Amino acid sequence: MPWSLVLVIDACIAGILWLCIYMTVKRLQLHLDRSDEIDLLLAQLKQSNAELQSMKDDAAATLAKRSSFFAGASHDFKQRLHAMKLMLHASVADVRENSASRWALTRLSEEVRDLESFIAHFLAFARIEALNEKADLQDIRLQALFQQVDLRFEALASSRAVGLRIRATRIRLHTDPRLLLQMIENLVSNAMKFTRGGVLVAARRRAGSIAIEVWDQGNGIDPEQQPRIFEAFHQAPDAASRDERGVGLGLAVVKRFAHLLGSTVAVSSRPGRGSVFRIQVPALLVLPDE
Repeated sequence: MPWSLVLVIDACIAGILWLCIYMTVKRLQLHLDRSDEIDLLLAQLKQSNAELQSMKDDAAATLAKRSSFFAGASHDFKQRLHAMKLMLHASVADVRENSASRWALTRLSEEVRDLESFIAHFLAFARIEALNEKADLQDIRLQALFQQVDLRFEALASSRAVGLRIRATRIRLHTDPRLLLQMIENLVSNAMKFTRGGVLVAARRRAGSIAIEVWDQGNGIDPEQQPRIFEAFHQAPDAASRDERGVGLGLAVVKRFAHLLGSTVAVSSRPGRGSVFRIQVPALLVLPDE
């Protein structure tokens, strides 16, 4: 083989080897560059996580301050209103039966009672909106809540000549008793305003779930109004003409508490026939009877 041909072959082999080495080095350099980019991204991600954790800690501290504020405000308001109610009741008892002063004090007492209800609803609504409140689930007897509702509205039902009936139940639930009690009380309070006869509170089993129902014998709710009654600050168009006090927060609180408890709330009503409000508790929160 001529030397010139050997040199050409050697040159070709050397060129191929150099090209292979060059391509390998380029690939390695590309991987190294990508590795540097990944390290940079990881460093940025770590910094972002640190910033997010700091923001989370700040948000938690802010929520703790707001929670403390709402708890303190609620306690102070209730104390002062309770003292006002006691003084008014004492004053009414000391005034003659048919005097103008007694009438004025009685009306003032009713206004204080309505103010107490408004503040309770407003603070509950504000707490849900601002604090992202969590439910404290416990095993409870529904009958214990029903008994508290009966005691809470006994005097009011008597003063308004409303027949309040509460059916006994053996149902047990895994829920937040404070939130569920507030929901039932709000529904009963609403029914007491509208009913022309009686109010019934009962619980029924429905395919494993539980329906807590509050029935009234009021004028009912127009179909076009029913989708809006759970909105905050919504009131019936003729509420003022019927002298029904409130600012439309009671049912809004019920809806938000139902969401916190994994339940739903709905209304069935026919104009002139009354209404029934249902808190539907899912089967997974219903405990077996003892």
